[in-house]
Amino acid sequence: MVVLDKKKLREDLTVNSTMLDKMVDEQPGLVWYYGELQAKAEDKVRKMKLGLDTVEAKIKKGLYDMPKKITVDQVEAEIRTNILYINARKNLNDAQADLDIYNLITNDLNFHKSASIDNKVKMWLKERFPDVNQNPNMSLYRKFETAKVQDITEKVKQRIVKFPGKVR
Repeated sequence: MVVLDKKKLREDLTVNSTMLDKMVDEQPGLVWYYGELQAKAEDKVRKMKLGLDTVEAKIKKGLYDMPKKITVDQVEAEIRTNILYINARKNLNDAQADLDIYNLITNDLNFHKSASIDNKVKMWLKERFPDVNQNPNMSLYRKFETAKVQDITEKVKQRIVKFPGKVR
């Protein structure tokens, strides 16, 4: 079973309005990280299914190779009660549960958190930089980057006015 740090996961899935720069910068990395874990879990499920099928085939072969005739129902009962089959089924169920968790996480990151970040950025742009927000030909990311530059420029101008000094 997957062991996730619940505190870190909560931080990864939470949108913090006061740290939009960090959120926008970290989002692709988080999607990649959890997407990689999801891909590994998918691979593990495929391997567990193959293992289960292999165990089932070996049990069937052993039963059909016996000189005594056996019915299909008896074969199925033997398979379902075989300890190797039970263990393989449990491993597959555990792998599938892990995959389900990663599917939920990546879904949340890809859709809900991304949309939340986009909405927060749009609100921030609308409040602070309405002129940048009006440009329909500019992507949201480009608007955000342009607004950050304007914000920095404003702060630098304020410092120059507050602390005028000699230019060398």
